[in-house]
Amino acid sequence: MSEPNLFFELDAMLGQVLAQLSPASRRRLTRTLAAGLRKRQSSRIGKQQAPDGTDYPTRKKRANATQGGIRFLWHNGGSTEIRELKNWRTTRAAGDGRKITGFDVDKGAVRSFRKEDIEHYLSIDVRRTEKRSKKADAMFRKLRTSRYLLARSNDNEATVGFTGQAGAIARIHQFGLRDNIHGQHGAKYPLRALLGLNDDDVQWISDTIDSHLKA
Repeated sequence: MSEPNLFFELDAMLGQVLAQLSPASRRRLTRTLAAGLRKRQSSRIGKQQAPDGTDYPTRKKRANATQGGIRFLWHNGGSTEIRELKNWRTTRAAGDGRKITGFDVDKGAVRSFRKEDIEHYLSIDVRRTEKRSKKADAMFRKLRTSRYLLARSNDNEATVGFTGQAGAIARIHQFGLRDNIHGQHGAKYPLRALLGLNDDDVQWISDTIDSHLKA
């Protein structure tokens, strides 16, 4: 059975069940269904899987650009020290002049040095390299949280979904659309279904309704 037909059948079944219950009992049932379905959808997104159990198309691994090292003589009060920085860059702070910022090898932390305190540069490597991460970051980590993936219910229905900006973003991935959110034609995204029902979900809904009616 196609997913749209499945939704219609479930909607009709739930309508028949709700008609037999008091308003308070209906609210308890729809609240339970909404919360449970939200949890199931969120868990599936966290596993990077569509409702049918297939894995999401992976996105490109992020490339981190780094710049080579730099060594220099630095005036530290009354003494002069050799400092070595990795992945360095030139920065500017208001009222504090130009600085060189990078990972200080000796101190094991990111530090900044004013250029006017540098006496002499011993070596400068300006080559930039890109290193791609071995594992792509999980997608939709924020989108699947309760802040954006909402569970709502009332006397007559239980709903799970996204609204507002989160809804616009989710729709692009749900149907594999092009990103036009900001008024410009952006990249076309692969289809990654965030919401949907499968046979296990339907069985869970049926079991939940049955348990509620027997309570």
